Amino acid sequence: MNPDYMTTKQLKQACIKKCRENTIPSSWIQNCTNNVRKDFLNGKYNPAKFGGISPSSDVVKPMTVPSNPASAMPEHKVQPGSIEELVVEALKPKISETVKELSSGLTEKMEQMVHKAENAMKPLTIHVKDKPVIDLTDELTHPAFSDVFEALHYKNSVCLVGPAGTGKSTLVKQVWDKLANINNMDSRETFQFIGCSAGLSEAQLLGKMDAHGKYHMGLAVDKFENGGLNLWDEADAMDGNAGLIRNAMLDGQGYIAVPNRTEDPIAWKHDNYFDASCMNTFGDGQDFTYSGRGQQDSATLDRLGDTTIFIDYDPSLEKALIGKQDKKWADMLWELRKRMNTEHLEERILSTRRFADAQIWAEAGKTRPWFIDRITVAWTREELDKVNINEIKRNYR
Repeated sequence: MNPDYMTTKQLKQACIKKCRENTIPSSWIQNCTNNVRKDFLNGKYNPAKFGGISPSSDVVKPMTVPSNPASAMPEHKVQPGSIEELVVEALKPKISETVKELSSGLTEKMEQMVHKAENAMKPLTIHVKDKPVIDLTDELTHPAFSDVFEALHYKNSVCLVGPAGTGKSTLVKQVWDKLANINNMDSRETFQFIGCSAGLSEAQLLGKMDAHGKYHMGLAVDKFENGGLNLWDEADAMDGNAGLIRNAMLDGQGYIAVPNRTEDPIAWKHDNYFDASCMNTFGDGQDFTYSGRGQQDSATLDRLGDTTIFIDYDPSLEKALIGKQDKKWADMLWELRKRMNTEHLEERILSTRRFADAQIWAEAGKTRPWFIDRITVAWTREELDKVNINEIKRNYR
């Protein structure tokens, strides 16, 4: 087909085809006019000879921009003593002040936008069928609050897994305060904290008989049969025998044996019994960071399968814990944690608690470098060098 009768699309396709057949670069085809394309097809233009650009005036040439645009403009000098110089000097302080005001206003606006975005990620209200609306607008809570609440409300059990110091047990207590209230229960009287060290015995959980034949209620039995919440803290460190008791309490059978209570050896599960566990691992045994953690019974883990929630550090909560102090306190701790993760210092933990500690020491008049020294006092020289602790102290002086 004669190039003179081709459309633009046909000319481009024909040129590309010819370039491929002759192993010639084809990028130039998109940056020239149809006349150049026709010349190429008619053998009047060799792109290889001209580096892919036609010497023809028909080529669309890119606009040349000087590397320094200011150099292309004529230089204007203010004459000393002129009215122009007086005006410039008079306006300098005002301009500087205006720039500062604009900068301050922009920073404040950005802070408000960040705060608004953080709040949008958190539940402000929780609606439960046939129950009063739970308002969290003015409360400091973790973003996972609603997930934990729903697990306890609908399944009567929840398992929180996450690093040490993320506020897992605090979160459970906050949720229980709200959940107990809508169930007409006293949140303090119906709350039982159970620390699950390896020394936690069956007698402590189920109760024991004293020398006079009097039965003393165990930690786990009261709330199980009378209603309330048992919070098993560090549940993955629990002794295996104690774990079997907890497993029975989660079982759908609805009762547990209380052998030392001879007059009434069976405890029946109350309709308003709630069970919460806090763990650092997913129950698969100890690791380098969390020693002393035992592998949990697979039946227990199965019962908690759909109510297990991972709780990580929450930057917005940590920032709020700093309070009215300079945001550099939070930035400093986040930077230290980031370097700890980069250098794989798993044996060292920078928990959310440290942000609350920082607020206290800041109000006491201590400096940021002082606080860094205090919280890393047990670190080895090698660990301090890995995170370049001196650089952090200089940057946040």
